[in-house]
Amino acid sequence: MNKTILAAVLISAGAALMAYSVVLGRLSRAQVSDVLQPWWSKITGLMGFALLGYLLFVVTLFGYFSLSFKILTALVLLGGAVFVNRLVRLARGCFISAADKKERLEKERAARELIPRDRTRRRTAELDTQNKLLENIIAHIPSIVFWKDAESVYQGCNPGFLRLCGASTSREVVGRRDRDLAWPPEFCAALQEIEEKVLRTGEAVLDQEMTCRDGRGGELTCLNSWIPLKAGSGAPEGVLGIFKDISARKRTENALQRVNRSLETLSSGSAAVVRATTEEQLLGQVCRIIVQAGQYAQAWAVTLAEDAASHFRCATGHGSLQNICQVPLEDDALPARTIQSGEVCVEPGFQPVAGMEKGTLLALPLFLGGESRGALVIYAGQSDRFEEEEIQLLTDLAGHLAHGISALREAQLRQEAEKAVADERRFLQTVIDGVVDPIMVIGIDYRVLLLNRAARSFLPETHSRTEALYCYQVYHRRTEPCPAENGPCPVIEVPRTGEAMTLLHSHTFDEGGCRVFEMEASPLWRADGLLEGVIESSRDITERLQVEESLRRNKERLDHLAHHDALTGLPNRLLFHDRLGHAIARAAREDQRAALLFLDLDRFKTINDTLGHENGDQVLREVAGRLQSILRSADTVARLGGDEFVVLVECCGDLSEAAGVARKIIEVMAEGMRIGEQDLHLTTSIGISLYPDDAQDREGLLKFADQAMYRAKDEGRNTYQFFRPEMNKRSNELLALESSLRKALAEEQLSVVYQPQYDLATRRLIGFEALMRWNHPTRGMISPAEFIPLAEESGLIVSMGDWILRTVCAQNKAWQQEGLPAVRMAVNISARQFRQPDFVDLVENALADAGLEADWLELEITESIAMQNVEETIMTLTDLKIRGIHLAIDDFGTGYSSLNYLKRFPISKLKIDQSFVRDIAGDPHDAAIVGAVIALGHSLNLEVIAEGVETEAQMHFLLERGCRQAQGYLFSPPRPAPECRELLAACGPRFAAH
Repeated sequence: MNKTILAAVLISAGAALMAYSVVLGRLSRAQVSDVLQPWWSKITGLMGFALLGYLLFVVTLFGYFSLSFKILTALVLLGGAVFVNRLVRLARGCFISAADKKERLEKERAARELIPRDRTRRRTAELDTQNKLLENIIAHIPSIVFWKDAESVYQGCNPGFLRLCGASTSREVVGRRDRDLAWPPEFCAALQEIEEKVLRTGEAVLDQEMTCRDGRGGELTCLNSWIPLKAGSGAPEGVLGIFKDISARKRTENALQRVNRSLETLSSGSAAVVRATTEEQLLGQVCRIIVQAGQYAQAWAVTLAEDAASHFRCATGHGSLQNICQVPLEDDALPARTIQSGEVCVEPGFQPVAGMEKGTLLALPLFLGGESRGALVIYAGQSDRFEEEEIQLLTDLAGHLAHGISALREAQLRQEAEKAVADERRFLQTVIDGVVDPIMVIGIDYRVLLLNRAARSFLPETHSRTEALYCYQVYHRRTEPCPAENGPCPVIEVPRTGEAMTLLHSHTFDEGGCRVFEMEASPLWRADGLLEGVIESSRDITERLQVEESLRRNKERLDHLAHHDALTGLPNRLLFHDRLGHAIARAAREDQRAALLFLDLDRFKTINDTLGHENGDQVLREVAGRLQSILRSADTVARLGGDEFVVLVECCGDLSEAAGVARKIIEVMAEGMRIGEQDLHLTTSIGISLYPDDAQDREGLLKFADQAMYRAKDEGRNTYQFFRPEMNKRSNELLALESSLRKALAEEQLSVVYQPQYDLATRRLIGFEALMRWNHPTRGMISPAEFIPLAEESGLIVSMGDWILRTVCAQNKAWQQEGLPAVRMAVNISARQFRQPDFVDLVENALADAGLEADWLELEITESIAMQNVEETIMTLTDLKIRGIHLAIDDFGTGYSSLNYLKRFPISKLKIDQSFVRDIAGDPHDAAIVGAVIALGHSLNLEVIAEGVETEAQMHFLLERGCRQAQGYLFSPPRPAPECRELLAACGPRFAAH
């Protein structure tokens, strides 16, 4: 412990002594620092050390020996033996004599005099080393370095500068001026101007971008700096030049700028695609954005005309070279090649106008509707303007532009369609504006939460608005929920299933009436997902149910009419063909025969001509009744048309059974019948064909039975004949007739007659129907019923139809040129003629050749023609309609057309078939049909004309039902052209064309 006290006392005394010596100047701070070492001096300093010594002394003096020992130990550990030794030496130095101190100071002074010389040698070596290092650095730095004196004479440079000026060694540069190097005069002048400024002002010129030419004649973009080299006085003695080649960076920056501009162009162009409302506006905005955002010289669009495959249309472009858009687009021009190939095309070295600097032309395809139908063309003033990424972004813009054009075109079409729908909707709106359905919101406790005005009208008169209202009170006038036997309750079913439902409810009213409502109930959910109630929308469908029931009955009747003959009630051709097919299939399955009997009444035409069609129809009904009376229920009798009947005998054992049926038919026909005031005795000719002996299909059986029937007529009528192969002679006769018909067409044996059409109310002539006649040189007048089907079958009907169409148009125009009143002429069009691909062109050519306006021509097609390939029929009729040609459905009511299709046909007139008109005064069925057709025509805003009007009673019936037009023998038979001309001339100047 005594050693500890002694050490503390010594350290404290030493610290105090050092502080005192420093104060008196006997010791320097450096000497003290040498003792304390740099780390201790930084932490404490001299006074800190002294204070530490005093602290240690005080701690020891007051008896804290343990603490003193710890401090001393820490000092020894931190400073070690060196610290103790230095401290002892320092203490000893405080007491040296003045002579010793002077000697020591002289030694120190001599040592200090040796230090500068040694330092000079070391400094010179260091500078040499630094100079060599600096020269090595300057030689290898990537920048171009040179230095000049105050007279702008080169004093040195690095290899980069040698390459720039095209020199091999520095000797070719040092001592020369700028003008002595292979540089352009303007570049030398620019350098001299900058260097003079630096020498004059003494201030550096930093980072000035300049374009330099290297020794090979190429151009470099450099970032140049000039730094003044100053003497000790501060005046500039020369210039240090540092050129940094930034050509690659500049190219990269330019490419990046172009890409950024292209991105901005793509972004702005895409926004323009969204905002544009018209195609022209879109193209103009996109071209303007390309020029302004992309900084191109010119942009314009080229598109193909919609009605041509190679006719180009240049849209208005944007830029400073508007005349580029007016350059004719030849097939080998860049936009044309782009449109044809559908690929991006680039043409460097493009010269837009003679005398201008060449640039680069870029054409990007525009795909419209999946096809390349245009091009976006961009012209840049530089020859290498377009980068790959830039082209890709512009291609994306072209894609957006094409999408926008397609969208605008689709929008325009949609607007046109919407306008058409809106026009129709305005008409319908006047009808439905007055229809308001009751709506009621009901809670799950049957309480009514909400009523609209229509539903409020059903409230009981005794109901008070202040009291609670329940749904069963509104519609059913009950005081409690409806019983289950009344049907499902929406307030129960909708919460149970969580789904909407539709049901029918009968509602009772105060006046005792009951109405049927179609109710649609859907759940009303709250925001938290719980069911709050039920939304009920009711619609009174009482009348609709009644109408539906009526329509159902009418449909059944129409279905019956579609498959049965309207006059006799027998199956018609359609139903008979179906039953014949089933009979053939059954006979094939059961290995049996089936017999087909083809009946034709002998001399029935005489009955029609003598007694009239009304009595003729009565005869046909009587015949139908007699045939049904003698046949089995399994057999089928049908009327094919006119006086032709067919009988199908299924499970026919042999020829005798078929012959027995034929004899029974002849016998029953031979019985007299009373028609009006006439007693008639009919005979019939029957042809028989057998399955499978004669044919295995429906067409063959009908054909051979027909041939056998003609054989029976040839045998004297009132008999029957089985088909035999030699009966094909009849086919040869038909071939001969066909040959004669071809000759008649060539030799102008055909003629046209015109049946007048009249307004029933005024009896004024309103038009003609053109009919064809054939005057055979040997056979005389041949009925159209005989040669028209033959012409249709042989294809001659196409040439005949074209001939009559041209004849009628020319005749009508000739009458108009004579000053006669203009009337509309109707021409019947056959099925084969109507299906010709160039039919519309033939009609248009006939009108054009005659010089006749389309408004004075009406084309009639039968209902059966219209129902063959309905969609194609609609297209053809529409094509005719838009040309101004009037269209009519002939023989309406016999073709079983769908009303759904009928409303889609762009027709202007319905023509009631004479088979319905013939008995409208006496047959309620015919009267109902005619009345329905007239009402249908009026509902579709169509004209209605009746043909075959022969009596005043028929005319009055038609007038009463609203039919305004008619033709028939009551007014006039078909007349030749001269007589029709006289009818027109007799109309007088007050004649009003229909």
